[in-house]
Amino acid sequence: MPLRRCLVIDDDPIAAIFLVELLRARGLEVDHAHNLAQAQQRLHESNYDFLLADRRLPDGDGVDWLRRRLSAPAWPASMRCLLTSGDLLAADELPDGVAQLRKPVDAHQLLQWLAADGELAPGAAAGASALSPLLELPLFDDAAALQKFGGRMEALVALRGMLRDELKSGVSWQAQLDQGPPPAVVLDSLHRLRAACALTGCPRLGELSAALETTLRSGTDADPRLLRAFAQCVVDTVDQL
Repeated sequence: MPLRRCLVIDDDPIAAIFLVELLRARGLEVDHAHNLAQAQQRLHESNYDFLLADRRLPDGDGVDWLRRRLSAPAWPASMRCLLTSGDLLAADELPDGVAQLRKPVDAHQLLQWLAADGELAPGAAAGASALSPLLELPLFDDAAALQKFGGRMEALVALRGMLRDELKSGVSWQAQLDQGPPPAVVLDSLHRLRAACALTGCPRLGELSAALETTLRSGTDADPRLLRAFAQCVVDTVDQL
């Protein structure tokens, strides 16, 4: 029996590697496109059983692209499509037949969607938590992270190296966390960091990022204690990666 095939469209290297590695570990043949133009070329060259697309791509909106392509006569009706986005869309905002998982993508929910005949309901957004429980979380959770990669430590090490580099290069947006209202780059960077931490098993930094993002998106200034805890966690995480 031929391998089932999947196309992942995502320009975020950490998110893309996680999805590709997870799907390959489950026996799928996976191709990766960094943008919509590459995706279109891949679809012209090959047939796929599944398509996973991010929304915010360098050359367009993945939702609009899917809506146009799904209505095209040449689009394969048997291919199942999933939007993997940091945005949480209402059901009527999604193209017909397209399911949604909010980033950071939960591996168990993704595997459920792959095995299911119907659509998977969108996941809920994370809320803010009290500071004290967050500080008690471990910096790293190797066991949970390795489960997502079928025990492949080399894949986890590679992703954590990319996370370390992103944290070290993110000094400029981190310095703007106490500005009000926060620049868009701060909110986008916090959301990407949440996703990266979920994929790489960095629970303390991930939850502090989530608390900051939720607070800032609500229009509330972040508590100075939360800002200090986040900054210290970034330093500690980089030092130990």
